[in-house]
Amino acid sequence: MKNITAKIGYIFFCIFFLSLNACKNSTTSAPPPPELDPLYQLLNSESHAGSIPRPPSMASMQQNPAAAPNSAPDFMAAMPSGPGSPPVPVMPAEMIPAPAKPVAPISVTTAPYIDPYANVAPKAPPPPQYPILLPAPKILQSSPPKEEEPDFDFSQVGCNVEEEGFKEILAEVKKRKFNVIKTLPACLKLNRSLMMRAAIIHPSEFQYAADILKEDESFVHRMIEINPEILKFASPSLRSDPYFMERATYLNRDSLQYADPKLLNNKIFIRNMIKIDSENYIFASERLKEIPEFAETTFKDNGLLLQYAPNKIKDDKKLVTIAVKSNADALIYASDKLKEDKALKKLARKKTSIESEDKVKEFLSENYLNDSDKKNVGIIIDHRMKYFAKNKMVDRNYVTKWQRSFDPKNENMRLIAADSRNFPVSWKDDFKRFPVLIKKIERFLLNRQVDQNTIDSLSTVYFWKVKKNPQTVVFNLYLLRDSKDAELGPKFGNVTSLTAIAQKHGQNWDLSVVEVIFDSEMQIDVAYENGHKKFALWDLYEVDKKDLNPKIIFKVEDKFKEYFEIFEEQNNGKYRRIYRIDSLKDAMNEVEKPVFDKNKDDSF
Repeated sequence: MKNITAKIGYIFFCIFFLSLNACKNSTTSAPPPPELDPLYQLLNSESHAGSIPRPPSMASMQQNPAAAPNSAPDFMAAMPSGPGSPPVPVMPAEMIPAPAKPVAPISVTTAPYIDPYANVAPKAPPPPQYPILLPAPKILQSSPPKEEEPDFDFSQVGCNVEEEGFKEILAEVKKRKFNVIKTLPACLKLNRSLMMRAAIIHPSEFQYAADILKEDESFVHRMIEINPEILKFASPSLRSDPYFMERATYLNRDSLQYADPKLLNNKIFIRNMIKIDSENYIFASERLKEIPEFAETTFKDNGLLLQYAPNKIKDDKKLVTIAVKSNADALIYASDKLKEDKALKKLARKKTSIESEDKVKEFLSENYLNDSDKKNVGIIIDHRMKYFAKNKMVDRNYVTKWQRSFDPKNENMRLIAADSRNFPVSWKDDFKRFPVLIKKIERFLLNRQVDQNTIDSLSTVYFWKVKKNPQTVVFNLYLLRDSKDAELGPKFGNVTSLTAIAQKHGQNWDLSVVEVIFDSEMQIDVAYENGHKKFALWDLYEVDKKDLNPKIIFKVEDKFKEYFEIFEEQNNGKYRRIYRIDSLKDAMNEVEKPVFDKNKDDSF
């Protein structure tokens, strides 16, 4: 038995030995080295770093920008598949070794991390989770500008972009290229500085800013100080906020055109806004415009607003009579039936004491237009205060000067007040004989979000008597300061200005506002004589010695030109512009007809 057992064991030993030897000498290929193992390739590829997808390398993107992925790469697509392919090994998760911590290439320099929610200096960078390898915008000098699309796909720009990268982005925006801001990554759309600078170039770029910026009340208010049109692209929540929209009208009286329709149909809100400024009637819903109370309040202040009333109101004789009493020209906006009403035609018969447009042009041409002594200047407006210098109580020149920046790379001009040469007297001292008027002006400015310090810092540029009965004066208060927003740079200044005609009725003063700027950031432009548009009081005009209602002549300093605007008292005691005469047009003979002008016919 023992022999049999020993033989069987010997046979199994021989079979086992022969099998090992056969395996050793077989023609089967050896297992692949680790470099060819699919799992090894996956864990150590450029497309994998821990659990976070890694973007393409800097070198590959510079050679082929189109290769940059818009989403995480499909790792399984890189695995070998099909007949004859080696099987994909599956390893339990707990056996997969943790990958090494990614290290940013030494050759890549990234900008400091900037908190997009903080309007402060850059903070120290947080510990990086993975390297940022996306490049900054490439220089576009060698490629000619295209009309349709930007020269660079800005969707591939990384989040940490330096100032040079911002300049390249903004240069494309200035060329009005399509989809520059729209295609930026979300992190850059959160950058307040970049979004502000893009919106300054063109307000429509603000529509691509991050929602959190378009919903930020203080940031949007800051933006519409620069350009009121930006309000159009603010969030619906702000455009439906009564308090915010009221403040917006103090920066631009047409702001309600961007308000939510539901807000414009809010009776309480519209009643309040019409009391603040009758022009807000223009933007009320049709339902509210038909309310007689709202129409009456509006037309008492400015009859020409009948133009924007619904047909039902234009056919209401009582309301049309109120409008015509306020301004005789309002009759042209009444219904066809009321235009032929004898009583209304009689009420509107005498529109102005000026005989004709030709008389106005002749008077201005003879007295205030001269050929300049300077070469290539042509006709200029001259002889200020030719007839009514005796009416001036205060008349000063608010001295400003253009100052060059000291940065040789960015040579800019900025307009500053020459404080040492300006008269250091408070406007309240100039108005001390009119204490009630001082309070009226202060209330007017305070109610429109102008702070007390700004009000106290205003200077009187001119303050003239117009007539004694009723007592009427015309004045301008002005203040120029450096921009309160450092990011705007030297091209912007902070301006507060009020040009108005004040008339006393009983113990109260009513203001007819010619032009107003409420503590706003304005782009100062050398194309204007004094940096921005201004109304300079030029003289008074009486048709004859019996004329008890002097007309007020302003010289308007506009962009690259000057012209006259003439204001006359209306039936309701308010002053309105009746003529604009452009002295630099052909033959100096073109006169605009007296119609309601939202931009220049201001009355409060």
